[in-house]
Amino acid sequence: KKLRQLRPVWRQHRTFNVERGLAPSKTGQEARGEGWWYLMKMINDKEVEFRNKISGSKYLFTSDNKYAFGTSYLRPGDEIKPHIHADEQEIFYFISGAPEFICGGKVFKTKPGDAFLAEAGETHAINNNTDETAHLNFIKLKV
Repeated sequence: KKLRQLRPVWRQHRTFNVERGLAPSKTGQEARGEGWWYLMKMINDKEVEFRNKISGSKYLFTSDNKYAFGTSYLRPGDEIKPHIHADEQEIFYFISGAPEFICGGKVFKTKPGDAFLAEAGETHAINNNTDETAHLNFIKLKV
């Protein structure tokens, strides 16, 4: 018995079907209920344009009313202006560079490996006042 293949959900992403579960039995028959398929999505951030064409943020995965995942490259002098998400928490993970992360009126000098959580309703911003490009990932979660 063959498992049906699922069709891609998002046209902009490459999609793979991956088999999980136990191997088929010695008789060559598929183990009932033990093998299943799920839809995995994959994208390279080089395949997505920046929101302002040269640098800034780009969303890699989104799900209506659940989450968003993306990456940001901020050139020297770039900033993400102060803003609030009324119904979303946002997690930031800094990969390279040392921009300022501003949250709740406090300024934090970041370094690679730092992570921050801005709660829903909390004003936050990022200012790259350094001479190197900063790279960070972010996740937005609906609350």
